[in-house]
Amino acid sequence: MSFLVQPAIQGVLAEFLSALVIIGIGIYLEYKGLDRASVVLNLGGLIVFAFTTQMDILVIPLLGLYFFFGMLIAIFKVKKLYGLFGSKVYGSLLLIVAVFQLPSIQNPIYEMLIVSQASQEAMNTVLIFFYGLLLFSWFMTCVFVWIFARILKPKKH
Repeated sequence: MSFLVQPAIQGVLAEFLSALVIIGIGIYLEYKGLDRASVVLNLGGLIVFAFTTQMDILVIPLLGLYFFFGMLIAIFKVKKLYGLFGSKVYGSLLLIVAVFQLPSIQNPIYEMLIVSQASQEAMNTVLIFFYGLLLFSWFMTCVFVWIFARILKPKKH
């Protein structure tokens, strides 16, 4: 018996798996702290992710901003902000991007955009809803991952 999955879902499953691996790396290898190399490697992984997945067009601006600010933080060595670009936060972002690419979530959003094309105000409302939901989901996933990381690898004093 073979396990058949639609091709679109196969890509999303691969994204889920890679996001979970990245989060696991963050939990088990970055628990003592982050360095500049971790930030740069995660940003490099973001480029690979962008070119190897069929990414939703609405997510590209968010990933572009994340990459831009990450590069600025790496270039100027703002160590206090390295945590925003570590594997736990970056993996959480990839996980949420994968969730937002599921047809059951993506289709209603695009249907709302198509319906709202008659009015720019309605379209802006849908986009604000989309990005607000995406950012809130990312934040909540990060909180869950950080709590999970503390349970698995408590900090030793």
